[in-house]
Amino acid sequence: MGVIETAPMLAKVVALCSKENTTKMVEIHCDELCMPLQKLFPWASKEAIQYELLSNGLFQPFEWRQAKRLLRNREIWSIVEQEYERLRNLWHGPDIPIYIFPITKGAPKKNGIAYSNGLFLFVSEALQVDELHALLAHEYNHVCRLYYLKRKPNELSLQDSLVIEGLAECAVEELYGERWLSPWTKYYTVEQVLPIWQEHFIPALQLIDIEKHQPYLFGNHEKLPSWIGYCIGYRLVKSFQQKKDLISVDLLHLPAQTIVEGSAFIPY
Repeated sequence: MGVIETAPMLAKVVALCSKENTTKMVEIHCDELCMPLQKLFPWASKEAIQYELLSNGLFQPFEWRQAKRLLRNREIWSIVEQEYERLRNLWHGPDIPIYIFPITKGAPKKNGIAYSNGLFLFVSEALQVDELHALLAHEYNHVCRLYYLKRKPNELSLQDSLVIEGLAECAVEELYGERWLSPWTKYYTVEQVLPIWQEHFIPALQLIDIEKHQPYLFGNHEKLPSWIGYCIGYRLVKSFQQKKDLISVDLLHLPAQTIVEGSAFIPY
């Protein structure tokens, strides 16, 4: 598997949408990009897949020129493929399909979404090589962790979700340097997050179902500030890694509870 050649799919979308109205563009976008993905998600309709991907950064049907711009930089596919093979060997990870599509306008330059059986990278044509590498590593680290856990998203605890995000960013930092960490890793210091951790996170660590974790991860604009769970996850895993002097591949197979209990966040 590895990187799927999505360039022909995008070229067809560009060719068809350039001749159609907006209503028809939605249908073309769904048929050409999302219908083929039903083999990855056999339980979902092509419309449901389209909604899911649009929600995570896929370019909108009327933004078909985004695809045209991305096609000018065909090196993106080979850059991702080469780094994927390196990461797969480094982490002894599963062989999964990787789909590269343009990112929607107005969003950051990149985003990704990982599933246990594949991942998607939404990118602009102007990304630097290290940015591509960091995005891929973050998302593929999620895939490797989920492969180890062998649990569905609705079976994950909040503790699992925090560790999953922390593991991915610690891997990025180890491989490519601090420069390519996500901005949210530095939003809050350990001293700032510890009181929030104690009051709000410790009582909820065993909360099951990733959908219920969203307010903790992203914040709820009341008691939990923006991106607080992501920042806690990174700082939690980082503190454990430093105390135990371990590298990212060593962490992938450790239970979340072991990482949490061995971090600087316990016994708070």
